[in-house]
Amino acid sequence: MKRGVTLTELLVAIVVSSIILTAIVSIFSTSNLALRRGKETAELTEDVRNAITTLEFVFSRWGSGVPCENNQCNIGNTIPDCLNTNLQPPPRDPMCMTIIGQEVRFFANLYGMGFVVSGNNNNTVNIVSCRLNSDSNHNCYYVWRGGNLKTGFGTNGRPVPVRLPNLPGQLDCLSGNALNLTISVNVNRWLNEGNDITLEPGDYITRAPHYVRLYVQNGWLMMDRTDLGVGCNDSENAVRIGRVRSFSVQKVGRAVRVDAEFENSNGTVYRITRFYGR
Repeated sequence: MKRGVTLTELLVAIVVSSIILTAIVSIFSTSNLALRRGKETAELTEDVRNAITTLEFVFSRWGSGVPCENNQCNIGNTIPDCLNTNLQPPPRDPMCMTIIGQEVRFFANLYGMGFVVSGNNNNTVNIVSCRLNSDSNHNCYYVWRGGNLKTGFGTNGRPVPVRLPNLPGQLDCLSGNALNLTISVNVNRWLNEGNDITLEPGDYITRAPHYVRLYVQNGWLMMDRTDLGVGCNDSENAVRIGRVRSFSVQKVGRAVRVDAEFENSNGTVYRITRFYGR
């Protein structure tokens, strides 16, 4: 004969079911929280990665391709402030940097460069092009020879850039043939100041530099860049790099220390410290 369920057994079953249900809810809640935090961390990591990549690039170009006054550089043991912001006249130290609170300013070559490797009998030269760009806003270059600015200085004391002829577009020197560009041996100086330049093997070509300003505004690390090439036009202001709580730069000898606290929209903070120098 079958026996029914007693009240005690029913209560025990309810208690056990409640414990199991509570455990399932707790596991689901914990997993959901971990998933949400993991997503926030992933988003933060991606934001920070992009911001760090931008900082790495900008600081790696700090002082690169920046001429010195009358081709005479004065490199000391420390980093001087940048007294002029428009290369008129150029600084005595291309690695100059001005720091004001959470703001830093310096000169940098942000675009392509090239190397003249050899000449040909038909008045052309072979070049290794590392992102030399035919765009009218970027075809604005200096030619260096023996460590000096071969393109020289204009009547106002500022360096005068040249246009490179017959550029086929932007070419990457990290893939394909090393000698990836052939152009005319003669290049024209802008604004008709001085004679044209005849390229020679060993010449080094750099894009005219920018004046870079990094600063904090409304919780964002921002960047302004001012094109310093005479007659060139590639300036841009208020570019967002990443959301930050703080940003600071300190000079350490001939290097700089960068400290930043990046955060996402939920307030999760990621702190970094980086050193940059040459």
